[in-house]
Amino acid sequence: MRYFVTALILVFFAAPFYPAYAVDSTSSTKPKPPKLAKLENRMENIASKAAMLKEKLKGFKDQKKAAMVEKINDNLAKLNKNRTEAMAKHLDRMSQILAKVEDYVNKLTDKDTAEAKTAIEDAKTAISTAKSAVDAQSKKDYTIEASSEATIRQDAKIARDNLHKDLQETRKLVIAAKKAVADAIKVTATTVRGNK
Repeated sequence: MRYFVTALILVFFAAPFYPAYAVDSTSSTKPKPPKLAKLENRMENIASKAAMLKEKLKGFKDQKKAAMVEKINDNLAKLNKNRTEAMAKHLDRMSQILAKVEDYVNKLTDKDTAEAKTAIEDAKTAISTAKSAVDAQSKKDYTIEASSEATIRQDAKIARDNLHKDLQETRKLVIAAKKAVADAIKVTATTVRGNK
């Protein structure tokens, strides 16, 4: 009897004192933002290309080769994702540093800061250009176009070379943004010390 009373008290205190309303999961109150819809569409497209590749690989006589191609395909996607995430992280850090430099320059009242402000704007433009390139790069798809079992090695090499070339071009823009931020810092330091 004591256990029954204890259980009854626990149930009484554990039960919510407000009514529960069911939510209709079939209707959506908010439409999806266009950017999210585009991203979902791109992800579906990439998934369908990967599925088509897997179907082609099932028809290969040499399943060891097919498994290797599938692994290479996955590695290309991971490499692109990891490299673009790292570049985006570096660009965010550059933006934070540049914001601190800009705050410092805006606080200066006794110096001529026109040259420093110009360098900061140039760095902002370079960062913006690099961010756009990194965003575009992250959306690219490098699924191997398997034309036949005999040419699969060449097809994989083409996909790898395209990824390498595109990542190098994007990296050059990130390096240019880094150089622009460094130049803005140098010009600010020269402004603070005075031209000697």
